[in-house]
Amino acid sequence: MAAFATVYEVKDSEAVIQLGNGTRMTMDLPVSSDLSIGDVVEIDEQDGSFLDRVAENGLERGNSVAVVEKVLDEDVLVNKNGVITKVANPENRDVRKGNTVELTGADTIRSVLSEEPVSSLSNLPEETDVEKIVSSLRKQSDDLDVGFDDFGGMSDQIRQVQERVELYLQERERLEEIGTETNMGAIFYGPAGTGKTHFARILANESDATFYRIRGPEIVTKWVGDTEEIIRALFRDAAKDENEPSIVYFDEIDSLGSERGDDANQQFGNRVVAQLLSEMDGFEQDDESIMVIASTNRIEDIDDALLRSGRFDWKIPFPEPTPEERVEIFDTLREQYEISEEVSSEQIAGMTDEWTGAELKSLLNEAGALCVADDRSEIKLVDLIKSYERRQRQRVNK
Repeated sequence: MAAFATVYEVKDSEAVIQLGNGTRMTMDLPVSSDLSIGDVVEIDEQDGSFLDRVAENGLERGNSVAVVEKVLDEDVLVNKNGVITKVANPENRDVRKGNTVELTGADTIRSVLSEEPVSSLSNLPEETDVEKIVSSLRKQSDDLDVGFDDFGGMSDQIRQVQERVELYLQERERLEEIGTETNMGAIFYGPAGTGKTHFARILANESDATFYRIRGPEIVTKWVGDTEEIIRALFRDAAKDENEPSIVYFDEIDSLGSERGDDANQQFGNRVVAQLLSEMDGFEQDDESIMVIASTNRIEDIDDALLRSGRFDWKIPFPEPTPEERVEIFDTLREQYEISEEVSSEQIAGMTDEWTGAELKSLLNEAGALCVADDRSEIKLVDLIKSYERRQRQRVNK
C-alpha cells in the first residue's frame, strides 16, 4: 500500500520526509528526482521507499493530507491521521469519497491530490530498540581474548599508549591525588590494516574494561533523531558501575564525525557531531572511568571541534610497519598457522615492502589455501611466494 509524506529537507541522494503522525525519516532518492521542500511524495508504506511525487509544485508548510470519508451539503468529512474531521470546501472543488486531498493550515480543502485514498501513515512507527542496539555493541573484557603479545610490531609510542591507558583506567584516584587531569580521549589514525581496532580491543582486555565498538552504519537508522539517542544511551551504559572501567571506541569515526558545514547534505553529520561533543563534554569524568577512542584512515576529514582539548586531542599515529616491525608481525602471526621451518620471517618481511599487518595475514590465508589444495598440512615457502604474487597484483590494481 502507498502512503503520503511531506518533504522536510532535501539532500543529494536522500530526503528527510515528515509522515502524517509528525515522525521524520530519511528516504533514498532516485538519481532523476527533483524534489523541493514541502512537496508531497508517495512512498511505500512497508519500507518507506520513494514511489512518486504527488504535488509537483510543493505544499506550503503547515498544509496536510487527508482522505475524504463523506461529502456533506456544505462541508466534507475527512480522515486526517486516523481522526475524522469536518473541513470546509470554500472553492467548491469536486471531491468524492475516497479522494486524497490537500488541506490548508485552517483545515480547508486546497486541492485534490489523488482520486484514490492514500495513507498518511497515521500509526506510529515501531520504535527503535535502543537498549538492544547498545547491548549488541557491548563486550566484556573476558569476551575479547586478545593480549599485547598478539600485537606484532609494537613501537615505543604504542607501548606508551598502553601504559598511559592502563594508568588512566586503573589508577584514577592516585592520578587525581597528584593533580593529573584524568579526562582522556584519543584518536588512532593511519592507513587501513595497521591494527587500530585490534589494538583498541587489546587495550580493553588488558585493562579489564568493558568495550563498546561503534561502527557508523550500526547506529544509523532511517528515523531522524535515533542515532543521537543511541549515542546518549551508549555513554549512559558505559557509566554504569557494573560496566566501569569502559572504553567507548568509534571505529572509522569519519563516517559519523566528518567536518561540519552549512550544506543540506551535512545536516545529519552536524547533528551527530553535536551529540558527540555534548556527551564528551557532559559526562562527569572525575567520577567515571570512561575512555573514548576513535580511529580513522582520514584524520584530515574529522571535524576540528572533535580534536580540541578534552576530546580526541591525543593523536596516535599507526603508520605502515617498518621492515623490523613486519618481522615481529609475521612472527606473531605464524604462531597461528602450520608453517615450515624453512620459511624465514626476515625473507617474508623483505619481500612485502609497505605491506600492513592485515595484508600479511591475508598473505598467510591465501598460502594456507594453496597448501591444502596441494594436499599438504604445512605451509611452505613456495605457497607464500605464490600467494605474494597474487596479492601483489591485487594491490597494484587497486
